[in-house]
Amino acid sequence: MFAVAGTFSSATVKLQHKIGSTWVDIGSDASFTADGAVIFTTGATELNVLNSAHTPSVTVTVLPVYENKAF
Repeated sequence: MFAVAGTFSSATVKLQHKIGSTWVDIGSDASFTADGAVIFTTGATELNVLNSAHTPSVTVTVLPVYENKAF
């Protein structure tokens, strides 16, 4: 699960995974301009959170999910 909450101003916060040597957006559902959360799957072992403005005050949470429960 990927969740973001806080003050965004005009920022976009999105989750990326590393494919080969390139960071790739997980998808539009994992891109937020306001508080939100999404359950995602990836085979990648590296994740990156991209903050477009570098200034908003947001809290980012990435948790494993098992049987629809985030731990």
